[in-house]
Amino acid sequence: MFFYRFPFVYITILLILGIEFQSNFDFETNSLLVALIVALIVVLILEKIKRAKNFQLVGIFLVLTMSASLLMSLKQKTIYKNDALNLVETVQLKIDEIAGVEKVWRKAICRISFIVREDKVQSYDEKVLVYFNTEKVIKGDVLIVHTQFSKIYNKGNPGEFDAVNYWKSQGIQSMGFVSSDDYKLIDHENANYFSTALMSLQENFKETLKQHLEGENLAIAQALVLGDKNLLSPEVKSSFSKAGAMHVLAVSGLHVGIVLFLLMYLFSLFPRIFSKRGALIAALIIIWIYAGVTGFSSSVLRATIMFSILTFGGVIGRKTHPLNLLFFSAFLMIAWNPLVIYNIGFQLSYLAMIGIFTLYKPISLLFYFKNKWIRKIWEGTAVGIAAQCLTFPLTLYYFHQFPNYFALTNIGMMTFAGVVLSLGLFLFTLNKLIVVGKLIGVALGICLSAMLFFIQFIENLPFSVAKGFVIQSELVLIAYCIILIFYLFQKKKSIYYLVGISTIALFSMIQFNRYQNLGTNELVVFNSKDMVITVKSGNKMICYHDPNERSFKNAQFLVGNYEKIKPAEIEFRSFELGKTSIQLGSNEIVLTSKKEGVRMDVNGEEFIIRKDYKWQKSSDETIIDMPYIHENPKHIQLKNGAFVFKLN
Repeated sequence: MFFYRFPFVYITILLILGIEFQSNFDFETNSLLVALIVALIVVLILEKIKRAKNFQLVGIFLVLTMSASLLMSLKQKTIYKNDALNLVETVQLKIDEIAGVEKVWRKAICRISFIVREDKVQSYDEKVLVYFNTEKVIKGDVLIVHTQFSKIYNKGNPGEFDAVNYWKSQGIQSMGFVSSDDYKLIDHENANYFSTALMSLQENFKETLKQHLEGENLAIAQALVLGDKNLLSPEVKSSFSKAGAMHVLAVSGLHVGIVLFLLMYLFSLFPRIFSKRGALIAALIIIWIYAGVTGFSSSVLRATIMFSILTFGGVIGRKTHPLNLLFFSAFLMIAWNPLVIYNIGFQLSYLAMIGIFTLYKPISLLFYFKNKWIRKIWEGTAVGIAAQCLTFPLTLYYFHQFPNYFALTNIGMMTFAGVVLSLGLFLFTLNKLIVVGKLIGVALGICLSAMLFFIQFIENLPFSVAKGFVIQSELVLIAYCIILIFYLFQKKKSIYYLVGISTIALFSMIQFNRYQNLGTNELVVFNSKDMVITVKSGNKMICYHDPNERSFKNAQFLVGNYEKIKPAEIEFRSFELGKTSIQLGSNEIVLTSKKEGVRMDVNGEEFIIRKDYKWQKSSDETIIDMPYIHENPKHIQLKNGAFVFKLN
């Protein structure tokens, strides 16, 4: 019965299982094709046998799983090449996406069409990540580029972002750097009319925001309204992240819902012009245009597809359960691009919506308030709790921290996001009316300032964010099993004891692991071009870095990631030539800095970090080579990952 009511729940889950199956075992395409044909034959045979019809559903499930595996295999052949690009190459490529000129090195996603080798032009097709040190190239440019491509890799620093899996989910495995002297423009391919119109519209909207806003207000407005985060400073990102409001800066289903609500309200003011059906269709068209302007992210696509299906169902007079619609939108996205299941935004977006559709009602019924406004606040809080219930395990797994005041943040941000987005859309529409445009611009600036003040207020509250969560994928799976059991058997009172005991045991394991991370005592030499050494003892952390601004910013970035998994109060110090003594707890560390490197005496053990070949081993010291020093198998190589030494 559940299958016939929610068929796309099962179908989508089977697609994901099939994709995971192929991703882990990497079967040959021909083998999967044979397996699919066999599964189809089995289903047809079971259809003819009356007594075996009960097993036909199992056969259909098998067909769907094999189909997904075959789809993933074909996708892997399309996007993943061999190691041919792991060397200096001259290639012809086209820029599909590129960051704005605000960055020194502009990140671009390109597609290679040809490789030039020994005066021969070889056809090639692969997406690559390229960083351009020039302002002159734009989207659509076709270039001849000479650079050294390499596999995208993680540096092995503690707490760092998993770049390999992120770019793998985008179908990219190679990267290169191109300076202004390493390319030649040979052509420019204009996008189709629709894409060009969307780009032009986005640029016009950006210029409109620049006329009325500046600084942090402009950066936040551009991210919240248009989905462009290029102007956001690390400090603003950190504030939103710690307050649990980072999702507001990524255009998502919340934004699409606000736009739809606003449009339907405006159309309702003109009933003679817009019938209910006409208003729905007009709103739908505008929503798809807005989705295109903001870049068709996973969450926006999910929401747009869902609202489109709901609108279509309303027009033809048919209704279906929102959970089925949610999984149908996921089915369409996965069928189009199987790799989307590895996208963090896709995962969190769908889990949040599943949580709202399944857990909101039982959570909201826990309390009832007679006062209308208090009841509305509680209902909004219940939505946030329902979403957090399903995103909580993955949030800890990916980001190692949790915003403790997320419920308070959600209440404020739902109001701020609605007002800011509405004012932004009104500004785009009425900016030509100079006086009206200025008034809206002033109001928008005031709201953005108030939003940032609210976020920083939440950030600065005591214990605003809990850090130090490093959990295994097995624990994440257990957490979701507990949630699933609670949902399926929530009407049975006995299940509450099982779920309660399991939840307490799971949280105890997670908290015990976090407690160990909080009390970690260790020395870390980071894999970085700059010398960055951190000494952590309990709640105290001292970070040493080279005495220049670039090294300081790099140290802040590296230690910021590290501090998420091993929390402590950070103190930054620059290296001084000569000896520096550190006493943390029972640990005594002496750093002797020279131009050629740093000698470390750590509780009687000696290490030498070489910046230069001139510093040769003279006794029983352990040699640690900086990542740019030629590989010596007898030495510790930082290019293989950070050096971590446990302290007392």
